Amino acid sequence: MKRVGIFMMQKDEDDLLPIWIKYYSALFGPENINIFDNGSRSYFVRQVLRDAEANGVRVIYKYSLKIDFEKKGKVLANDFLLHQDKFDCFIPVDCDEFIAVETKSGWTCDAEAIKLELAGTIEGIGFSVSRRFQNCPWDPEIFYFHESKNPKLYFGKGKVKGLCTGFHSTKMPRIIIDSRIGIFEIHHKPLDLLKEHAKRKLESRVKSFEQDAIRNYKGRGKHLIPYLFMSEDTYLESFQQKRGIRTSALVNALSALKLKFPFTDLQPVIAYSNQ
Repeated sequence: MKRVGIFMMQKDEDDLLPIWIKYYSALFGPENINIFDNGSRSYFVRQVLRDAEANGVRVIYKYSLKIDFEKKGKVLANDFLLHQDKFDCFIPVDCDEFIAVETKSGWTCDAEAIKLELAGTIEGIGFSVSRRFQNCPWDPEIFYFHESKNPKLYFGKGKVKGLCTGFHSTKMPRIIIDSRIGIFEIHHKPLDLLKEHAKRKLESRVKSFEQDAIRNYKGRGKHLIPYLFMSEDTYLESFQQKRGIRTSALVNALSALKLKFPFTDLQPVIAYSNQ
């Protein structure tokens, strides 16, 4: 069986970090989890990290600056090189991303099924994760197709060069193979929290949050801009045009770990009919 390493950079992810740690620890063991803390100030998050370290998770604190987040692809790729003897498979993810695998019977978060797919990891090769879904903020079994056409990537042993911040592209390896691994992304949150997190990610990228300046922004994180101008009704109504799938894979996996699926408290103003 391939030895799998999970790599993630986060800052003050109060709601998702405890869930993320328990999920990936259950899949691969806490000793194979690598968390890069980007200067968290939350007492709760720092306590979660201390508890995780005590349980065997590797936590790296030296990348605490905003600029470190902007170059997190490079930070993580450099760290891959330091652990070539420990891992055969290197998976960079964000704190709201939970990997799964598509089987003949549908999507599953079963550890053995995921490991079976990852057993096909090849040294010097990259693997694309093109099956990406985002949560519904009132039903944990509905996941919408991700609007981005850019796949995420994971890698076999070997040098990874030029990995972008979102883990979508790389200069090396040049050979990329599609995989059956997918990602359930818990992206949709209550709107006020979504706006707060959007501003946090954009604050080192935009010159100003004045309306004219922010509306014309075209750089990294531009997909977050629309949230800053949404009303609650507009936000909820935006789901009417989304298409997706119904699956209990993630909610069942979290339930088995005695974890509550986050961000399901919103009341829909529309009926879901786009499955």
